[in-house]
Amino acid sequence: MSKSFTHDRASVECDPERVVGVEQRGFNAWPAQRTVLCGDWLLRAAQGHTKRANSANAQQPGARLGALLPQIEAFYERQGLPAIFRLSPLASPEADAQLAQAGYLLADPSLVMRAALTDMAPPANDQGWTLAIQAQPGTAWLQGFAQAGAVPEQHRQAHHHMLQSIAWPAAFASLQVGGGVGG
Repeated sequence: MSKSFTHDRASVECDPERVVGVEQRGFNAWPAQRTVLCGDWLLRAAQGHTKRANSANAQQPGARLGALLPQIEAFYERQGLPAIFRLSPLASPEADAQLAQAGYLLADPSLVMRAALTDMAPPANDQGWTLAIQAQPGTAWLQGFAQAGAVPEQHRQAHHHMLQSIAWPAAFASLQVGGGVGG
């Protein structure tokens, strides 16, 4: 299995408390089927569907890997998954060097964006569309979301389970345009 890590490190200074809060909200919004705390790291596994739900993530500012690396690798091996490390600004700078020394390659960036909902005004409805918002994802919504996201068939069960496992209040929106559901 390949060894990789992703970066979610901004080029500007980050407030650690804000980063912790954003990370927690992101994990709650995209739950993994299995989570394990290992030192200052959260290990997530969800049958391989998406790196965010199948990666090791720092939970505290300055989180070090150190002697935890073999334990984390063993966890992912038991799950039948590659060990992927998602390095947010919470991970210590030494984590990059330790992973590179262990043979890990930088795979791709992990992007986290946020916006206040008060900043997002809905567009005027003069185009003949209907917006439906539900508290739980229905079967049609799950199928449409998976199709729009090009989720491979072998990952759809895990994908649906993750969305149905969101424990905090959430909203699932569908936009119907001209008789069909669109994104």
